[in-house]
Amino acid sequence: ETGVAPVIATPIPLADLWERARSDSAYRLGRLIAVRTPLWWRAGAAHDLDSGDAWVRWYPDAPERSLRNLLHELAHNRRKTQLPATVADDWRDELETWLEAAAIAAAWGLDLFPADILDELCSLTEQLGVEHQAAAELAGTTDPRLARAAHIALCDLAEARGWDGAPFE
Repeated sequence: ETGVAPVIATPIPLADLWERARSDSAYRLGRLIAVRTPLWWRAGAAHDLDSGDAWVRWYPDAPERSLRNLLHELAHNRRKTQLPATVADDWRDELETWLEAAAIAAAWGLDLFPADILDELCSLTEQLGVEHQAAAELAGTTDPRLARAAHIALCDLAEARGWDGAPFE
């Protein structure tokens, strides 16, 4: 939304989850920032491994979605995820991170990843891996960061041109 500050007061469920992780020595956490709009193209959350900071988009009508995204970033933090060498490594890591997020939720007694949701997240992640590999090939790169940038550019182009949801087929 233009003209609206993206940062909001951190909703209690996000703050509680962040504090729970902060009390665990497996995590190295900085600041948590809640936002109303994504700070990175269509992302629900992101983190910085060096600072331990993370931002999470708050979905007021679907708080469990925000909590799942935060758990995903916490899983990255706990796994000490580094920049992957290849596009395939990037999306394999994303898939493993969703599985780790579900394991963290289960260990903490949180019912945020029922089987149908986890299956959907894994399928989406696998599809994004295929799309990013295609974008990388079109861009002539094997660098995962450039593949992500190429994917964003192609998705923006598809949206601007009104193409259907299959620009990578």
